[in-house]
Amino acid sequence: MTPEDCIFKLGQLEPDEIARLMKDSGVKAQREVSTACAVTQYVYKESRAERILTGYTTLSYRTHNGFTNLRLPETVKDFVAKFDDGCYPELDYYAPENM
Repeated sequence: MTPEDCIFKLGQLEPDEIARLMKDSGVKAQREVSTACAVTQYVYKESRAERILTGYTTLSYRTHNGFTNLRLPETVKDFVAKFDDGCYPELDYYAPENM
């Protein structure tokens, strides 16, 4: 699957559905860290793309020509904001229940 495919797939889901998919995929991530974000971890796991960074509006990854930037769909942006706010502790490396 390409990073574009991953983002498209996530964009078809609501934020809570994205969290469930990531949990089922075994994703663990770190809040507010672009290189360890849940979306970054999921895209890496599914695509093996390199140097993935996820912000609040875009995902960037390395290609042979430099970096490619993808706009995040609204539901993915909402998921990122909710994850960073601590709404999905089951995905958070550092949540007390995961320590």
